[in-house]
Amino acid sequence: VPCDAAQLRIQAMAADREGTLWIGTGGSGLWRLRDQRLELVSLLVGDITALDVDANGTVWVGTRTQGLLTLVEGRLEPSTGTRALPARPITTLRADRDGGLWIGTEQGGLFHRARDGRMEAMPDGPPVRWTVLCLLEDHAGTLWVGSEDRGLRTTFKVPFRAVPMKGPEPEAAGRMGCQDAAGTVWCLTGDQSLGQVREGRVEPVTIRGSVGPGPISALWPHQGGGLWLGTRGGGLFLLEQGRARGVAFQGGSLPGGILSLYEDPSGDLWIATPRQGLLKLPPNGAPQVLPMARGVAAMTGGGPAPPYLASPSQGLGILDAEGL
Repeated sequence: VPCDAAQLRIQAMAADREGTLWIGTGGSGLWRLRDQRLELVSLLVGDITALDVDANGTVWVGTRTQGLLTLVEGRLEPSTGTRALPARPITTLRADRDGGLWIGTEQGGLFHRARDGRMEAMPDGPPVRWTVLCLLEDHAGTLWVGSEDRGLRTTFKVPFRAVPMKGPEPEAAGRMGCQDAAGTVWCLTGDQSLGQVREGRVEPVTIRGSVGPGPISALWPHQGGGLWLGTRGGGLFLLEQGRARGVAFQGGSLPGGILSLYEDPSGDLWIATPRQGLLKLPPNGAPQVLPMARGVAAMTGGGPAPPYLASPSQGLGILDAEGL
């Protein structure tokens, strides 16, 4: 490429939306390649170590000794709001889709400059000094961070937004939620009716077949497809393709209410009740009653490992061969 300098020690490059290639050098300033011609933009910076261009066309320049700069009307000027940045060389820059800027440093960690100029350190970074070598924001918004001494790291952006209820009360309570094997998200709404998330909102589900006694009080996805439903009066149902099928208990008597449900990796269904304790319903075999575990609100684990149980009155426990 024809240029006005005999030799350039190129250390960083970034392209903007208009096709201009910005080039940062060690000792020769900032250059740009436009219309197949390399032009000098500024010689005021001796050692440019990182470059990026955001969606607004702002050129961001990271340096070894002069911190973070921006190109303003053809001049490189110090960026605002950089007091939180350590006095360390900037190793890499990456503009994100929200108008912010990720800043990697040498032995200083990772920082983020928000659109409004606020600067903060990466909250879940290593507690020791570390060097960022490269940054990538993928199509899902995940930031991938390559480091010299801490390997490859990721940081996930999960935006918090409301999912309104369909009907006159869009802010009605959402009491319980789960996702089935097909990816559908289910929840219990404020009046204990079953809802399904569709197109960004919760819509009521019409169930074919009778479900009771009492309203639905618990739900959990069935590994083979469908949804387990428990009721306040102790009824247990499997919802498949919109139809609810009742599941009979051994002896015919219903437990005095169902607080929560959990199907473990082995396919055993755990049923928490307020007074009878915990019921274990295997796919094949007789159910078991564990009266010592009462009022269980949440469960996890199980299968080859012992299950963990959480109870408001008994705290957190492990159920193994020796008991609770």
